[in-house]
Amino acid sequence: MTSDPKADFVWMSDISASTNDERAPIAASTSAVFTRLSSLGIDFRMGVVKHTSNHVTNRTPAGQLLSPGFTRDGPTFQGWWADTAGSDGQEYG
Repeated sequence: MTSDPKADFVWMSDISASTNDERAPIAASTSAVFTRLSSLGIDFRMGVVKHTSNHVTNRTPAGQLLSPGFTRDGPTFQGWWADTAGSDGQEYG
């Protein structure tokens, strides 16, 4: 028995100021990822977790997917890369 390939992807978005110039190119390239996965017939969903917490700040909820959790919609996914709410200028390396 064979089944259609399925995959869920969770991306981490570093929202610190040092990555401000890197989020837009990532968002722009996601359409190529969505197109390629679709052309391969992969049933996929994408989610984004913002990197806003570490052992120093202990902010919660660490590791929570942006609402609504997962999406198959490219523009929604791209919009999540512009979301820097919660950034406090700290570097989380």
